[in-house]
Amino acid sequence: MAKCRYSRPEFIASYYDDALSEKDRSDFEAHLYTCKDCMEALLSLEHDRFFMDSMDRLRIARPASRRAFFEIVAEGIRLVKNLDGPAFFEQVLPVPARGKKRSARYRVNKEGVAVDVRGGGEGRFDVEVSGIRGKSTSLYLGGRLVEARAHPKEDAVIFYSLERGSYTLSVEGEEFLEFSVQ
Repeated sequence: MAKCRYSRPEFIASYYDDALSEKDRSDFEAHLYTCKDCMEALLSLEHDRFFMDSMDRLRIARPASRRAFFEIVAEGIRLVKNLDGPAFFEQVLPVPARGKKRSARYRVNKEGVAVDVRGGGEGRFDVEVSGIRGKSTSLYLGGRLVEARAHPKEDAVIFYSLERGSYTLSVEGEEFLEFSVQ
């Protein structure tokens, strides 16, 4: 940035935060029409603050160790291994619907939230999360956001037709559990 009387970052930040006197504000706004460097610095600050605010809302899940491994099989899905002990994910016996065979599902209950992982057909699977009224959930595949939802009135959400991979489920922006499906 070229040196001018307004080029100090703290001055531009004060303008952005509406903390300047009326005279300083007016003088700086007139100056912005003639100083490309100050205009670029102001736009850069606005971009950075927007990005930081967005990151606060997104709360990207951090990678950690996997807690359960599943495998997609012809019948649906099968639990291969619980890393947090045998009672982490437990099999829930399927209740067959009239004339239809239902695949096994596995459930974990944690902090009042239940998560079911079940076969979804055609080499895919579904995840149902319940006990989330008034909370937001985000599902990540390999650290990449797959879907985020807010639940002001609903008590459950289903993420359908998911592909194989390593998943992280976040509730209210905090990592809730992780699992892999192969």
